[in-house]
Amino acid sequence: MVSFIISPTDSDKIAKIVSKVNRKRKSLDLPRLPPVDLTMDLIVYHNKEGLDLDKLLAANEFTMAHDVMGIRNNLNRTTGSCNNSFLPRCHKENKHED
Repeated sequence: MVSFIISPTDSDKIAKIVSKVNRKRKSLDLPRLPPVDLTMDLIVYHNKEGLDLDKLLAANEFTMAHDVMGIRNNLNRTTGSCNNSFLPRCHKENKHED
């Protein structure tokens, strides 16, 4: 089962990532991504596999598009893991270590 429980700090970072992606979506040639859907996908993946949210927030547009769209397109919303061996560039190896 997936979890949507995250710290206030991580919640703020994910909100900033979602906002940045949607602001830059035209230059990234991305479709409009509903903020609630994108937020939930990032939370689920982050809780299950781990994302380096600081690295993703600071990433260049290409890396951000790669990671966000890769998660959107490959996330198994039942398990929280990605299908098709997708691994975001901003994957956090040890999700419980900061």
